[in-house]
Amino acid sequence: MVMNYIIKHKILLITLIAASTPIIANQYLTLDHKIFLFSVSDLIRQIIIFLVPLIIFPYIANGILNIGKRGKLLFFIIITGVFVSNTVSLMIPYALSGVLVPLFNVSVPADISQDQFKSCFSFSINSILSVEATVLIAVVVGSILFLLSIDRCEFLEKYSNLVTKVLEKFMPLILPIYIFGSIIESLNKGSMLVILSTFLKMILVVLIIQAIYIMFLFFIGVGDPKKAWKKIKTALEPAIVGFSTMSSLMTMPFTIQAAEKNTNDPELSKVIISSTVNCHDVGDLIFLSMAVLTVFYMYNLSLPASSTYIIFALTLSLAQFGGVSIPGGGSLIIIPLLSSHLGFNADMINLIIILNIIMDPVGTSNNIMGNSAFILIVRRIFIFCKEIDIPQRKFTTKIFKDN
Repeated sequence: MVMNYIIKHKILLITLIAASTPIIANQYLTLDHKIFLFSVSDLIRQIIIFLVPLIIFPYIANGILNIGKRGKLLFFIIITGVFVSNTVSLMIPYALSGVLVPLFNVSVPADISQDQFKSCFSFSINSILSVEATVLIAVVVGSILFLLSIDRCEFLEKYSNLVTKVLEKFMPLILPIYIFGSIIESLNKGSMLVILSTFLKMILVVLIIQAIYIMFLFFIGVGDPKKAWKKIKTALEPAIVGFSTMSSLMTMPFTIQAAEKNTNDPELSKVIISSTVNCHDVGDLIFLSMAVLTVFYMYNLSLPASSTYIIFALTLSLAQFGGVSIPGGGSLIIIPLLSSHLGFNADMINLIIILNIIMDPVGTSNNIMGNSAFILIVRRIFIFCKEIDIPQRKFTTKIFKDN
């Protein structure tokens, strides 16, 4: 029992050890040791930024192709619905940030902005292709393959599987090293104080926003508060499992079972949940957006311009189609966007990554709840449309009696 718990929480336990050990080790390390550890951490950050385009391309292109196999109408509804839902999840915190973020009383400690640490490595690694260009190319490639009625692309499947295996093998090794060096730097700059004090208020606010928004999605899905609450209770079962696994993909069988109970439609449940498990991330995006806005305000004493943030939100929403369903995987997508769109420096990115990893169990649970609500919304649209055309067969949506 204990061993199963440890295995399920392996990445979280490693992360907590990597985050807590520097607090003890910091007083025993020399300045040279600290600088070296920071340098390794900074090098890992640069490598991640360089590799992100190569990582997300197969996921986006192959994901769009797989969704397209479900049928043209379903393809359009899922792609549009996921993109709109993700964008709304990013825009809600921005709409509230003008009132909420200043109430967090965030401020940068006097010594955090001082450049005490400089990397041992004089070179820098620049990405060949931007995330924005990669997303656009992947969307075009996936769409073209779909329009050409190609059921599967062996190259993209092998590419995606290879990337997944590499990430699953090396992320648990790389992330702790990155976190260790980042926290050593943060401890000597004072930013750990910010994480422990300031962000507690923000996390509590985000949890409230997530809960309200997810309940609203369930209400849209069924149109009745009492029925919505019943569906929520059913969806809580896989959400609890997701808190342990920290992976929507690993929890997918439980999510499908809950969706089948909520819709009385096993086939539609399998189609929608399997198609959106990696790209529809309501919980993660609400938290990430509020964290990004809070950190931005903390360093700039202002919020990003609406035009700047909207472009950032739209790009990140598209990039979610290349989502990686592993603990902490969301950080891979957002790192380069924070630098290119919002001007985040290394300190700011470190805060976002650490917060994202700490909140990953909660984010995964809320992602699962969001997916459970999303299928109810899609079902209502299909009922309105009456009939869906799926290749090789007709799939007619029935009007079901609510449980």
